[in-house]
Amino acid sequence: MPASSLQIRLLVFRFLLRSGAGYVRNILANVIKRALGREPYFDKSEIVFHAWARYRLGLQPKPRFTSRSLPGEGAGSQIRLTMCAINFARAFGFTYEHTPFSEIAHAEQPIALWARAWEDEFNLGDGEIAASGPGDNVLDFARMYSGIASRFGYRETFELFNESAPSFRAKYFRNKIRRKSSTLMIAVHVRRGDVASKENRGRWAEWDQVLNSVTQLKHALEQRALSYKIRIFSDGGASEFDGAEALGCELCVKRDALWTMRAMIEADVLVMGRGYFSYVAAIVSEGIKLFDPWGHIPPLDGWIVRDANGHFSGSAFGRALDKKIAAQMAACQPP
Repeated sequence: MPASSLQIRLLVFRFLLRSGAGYVRNILANVIKRALGREPYFDKSEIVFHAWARYRLGLQPKPRFTSRSLPGEGAGSQIRLTMCAINFARAFGFTYEHTPFSEIAHAEQPIALWARAWEDEFNLGDGEIAASGPGDNVLDFARMYSGIASRFGYRETFELFNESAPSFRAKYFRNKIRRKSSTLMIAVHVRRGDVASKENRGRWAEWDQVLNSVTQLKHALEQRALSYKIRIFSDGGASEFDGAEALGCELCVKRDALWTMRAMIEADVLVMGRGYFSYVAAIVSEGIKLFDPWGHIPPLDGWIVRDANGHFSGSAFGRALDKKIAAQMAACQPP
């Protein structure tokens, strides 16, 4: 579902109704808590409502959102939280102030250099006000996300990207040259490493399912006699991907994460894994996205959804592929 400006306003209105009702209930409950010597309580969404209400009543300046790095969160999660902070600030009419990444898990360099490298890669602070530090009206979105999303709607939180994705794409490519080639690059992300087959959050994808997607892709590409290259990106071991090399795939396992992210973003077709690393790559990517559903995370407009066996609509992919080929040929023409 596209998140139009009208729909965003309606989502904000619904959030304010829900949070406002909770805020009023907690005001009354907090009177009793104070009388009993207990600490008052407001949940995270009610803190946002409080800041919004005071601003609208002229009792405080416009509230500010930022997003500060969370310990233990990887690059995909940290980038997604900052993007969401920008989305929410825009939706609520708040000011967004950018805080650069300070720590990112799974570091492959000293932590300060690792965080800086991801900051420079995505350019999320480009054109934004720099955060001056904590203050009374600075709301740290990263630490408020669950409370805000529970009242706003988890799916709806992601659907905001339908409108904001072009701006994040522009930030990312501000200092990069787009890849041009007559050979189609296919990136297949298979999440391993920090997930296990028996973990219960739905982030593990069976290899047979992924293999079905790759096989269907190859068939569609070969029907059109296209030149292509398929790369499989993962933190898993090469032995986990039986049959990949027989299909002509290049295994890129345990490679540099920044290089992997860029390769996924630049791919003409991105077969997404189940995680935020794939999700933020897809938001920025100009390629065709094949989405593998997981949790409450929805696909964005134009993404092609794979089923439980890894299959997808051949006609939808064919139309997207024809459009991509036409754009590719135009880009490769001499000026």
